[in-house]
Amino acid sequence: MIDNLDEKQLPEKRLVWLSLAWGWVFAVIYLSLTAINLPTVVEWQDKVGHVAMYGVPMWWFLQLYPKHRHWLIALGLFALGAGLEFAQSFHPLRYMDYYDMLANGAGIAAGWLTLLTPFSRFFVAIECRWLATAN
Repeated sequence: MIDNLDEKQLPEKRLVWLSLAWGWVFAVIYLSLTAINLPTVVEWQDKVGHVAMYGVPMWWFLQLYPKHRHWLIALGLFALGAGLEFAQSFHPLRYMDYYDMLANGAGIAAGWLTLLTPFSRFFVAIECRWLATAN
């Protein structure tokens, strides 16, 4: 598993994967600071969105950095979410919600738990199977 990950076991196309991951983070920032009215189907659907918006980058970054940096990634993503919630309190059409911060944390935890699944080496698998055959 990824527990023993060293620099040699990271994906070869790491810069590409990092660029996409940071693109996701910038999308989170943009979506958090703009007023977008989405239709509401169920009352808690935005919490599912928060779990996904923070779970995906956590899962993504964990594949790209060695284990000793995972705590920093988790703390960084949580700080980003808390900071964005605070910033929303200054937006006339948005508001700060502690439950959103909790959902962000749940997403980070869910992303971290993917290390226990076969998805923990997803990018390496893509590179080995599909990108290697393209060369």
